[in-house]
Amino acid sequence: MKKFFLIILLINCYIFNAFALQTSDKAVKLKISKWLKNGPIPLRIGKRVPKNRQKDLFVLVLWGAWSPACRESVPMLVYLQNKYRDKGLNIIAVSRENTEVVEKFLDEHPEINYAVAIDDASLTTLHYLGESRLLPRIYIIDAENEIIWDGEVSDLSVILKKIYNNSYDVSIQKKIAQFQQDLEVSLRSGNIKETIKLSDKILMLDPENGFAIRMRLFVYENQRQIDKAWDFIHSLLKKTPNNTMLYFVKLDFISRFPQYNKYSSELAEEVKKHFNNDSQMLNNMAWGLLTRFPFDGKVLQPAAECIQRAMELSAADKDNK
Repeated sequence: MKKFFLIILLINCYIFNAFALQTSDKAVKLKISKWLKNGPIPLRIGKRVPKNRQKDLFVLVLWGAWSPACRESVPMLVYLQNKYRDKGLNIIAVSRENTEVVEKFLDEHPEINYAVAIDDASLTTLHYLGESRLLPRIYIIDAENEIIWDGEVSDLSVILKKIYNNSYDVSIQKKIAQFQQDLEVSLRSGNIKETIKLSDKILMLDPENGFAIRMRLFVYENQRQIDKAWDFIHSLLKKTPNNTMLYFVKLDFISRFPQYNKYSSELAEEVKKHFNNDSQMLNNMAWGLLTRFPFDGKVLQPAAECIQRAMELSAADKDNK
């Protein structure tokens, strides 16, 4: 989790490829040479969908064992597969690496509960990503074979939550996708005013858009306007206090800038307040705080309280099953 929000990596790696598939495009058939775990998972491209499968969603994860971001995405993907399995969610992770490398990775991560497959001569990766090297890359595909979202793993949880509570709008996401491309171009050209303007347009359409948030923070940090970045995070938290991603953005921020380390315990209290019934969020934040601030005594008590509450919720959940 701790590197999900390293903004500088996004700038160095984020490549919009003219031949890459994007939101509202039709999905293409997966070319798989071998299913290694929990497969095969058919996408039924070009086939009639049975009535009982019409609400299925497929999350295609293009990944590589060599990538630290891919390795760190495993707990999130495991959690989401567990959370939405009964709703018809199928996560499919496809790697273009050789079988031995991926099998070794699976041996190291027996907790993986989603499908894992080997790309056939890189055809799946090339069909979806073109020549982009940004991994992991996520595509959400509905039962009608339409790509309803494409993006980064750090935003997947928020998007799935919107989809399953019927607050996700593909037509809005299509507009956002174009703004995101324009934003990336403006950032590369050094047009700071245009970058801020475009990020505002995206956040007007989607206040929880992770890409716009990370790009805006990059601009402030690159300009050494650290106070503006801090104020920006808090303005977003006021608008969307239940956006889990923002709390980890804030965690990353306060851990990277010593003058803000003092807010670590305050962050734990915020999470306890807004996510008192979310065991996964409480556990992840406690882990993040203890990892980032292992020698800060002020963090121990609130982190322990988060863990205690998470254990209570987990125990109650087991009793109700």
